[in-house]
Amino acid sequence: MGRRFILVLLALGSAAGFAAGFSSWRWHQQHGWGEHGGPWGQEWRQGRLDSMAEACVRAAERVQSPPGAAPLQAPNPAPP
Repeated sequence: MGRRFILVLLALGSAAGFAAGFSSWRWHQQHGWGEHGGPWGQEWRQGRLDSMAEACVRAAERVQSPPGAAPLQAPNPAPP
C-alpha cells in the first residue's frame, strides 16, 4: 500500500514538473529569454541596470584616462 502511494506521488510530481517546464519554455518562446515575472520589481531591475551602467562607465573612464588625469566629461549636445 505504501509503495503504491509513493509511486503515484512520484508519477504525479514528474507529470507536474514536465508541465511546469513546458509552460516555462512556451512563455520564453513568446516573450524572450530575459527575466520574467510581470511588472513586479520593475524599479528594482531598473535601479540595478543603472548601477551596472555607472560601474561600466567608471571602468571605461579609468582605462581611457591616464592615472591622475581629470575624469572625462560628456560633450555638450549641439543646439537644435
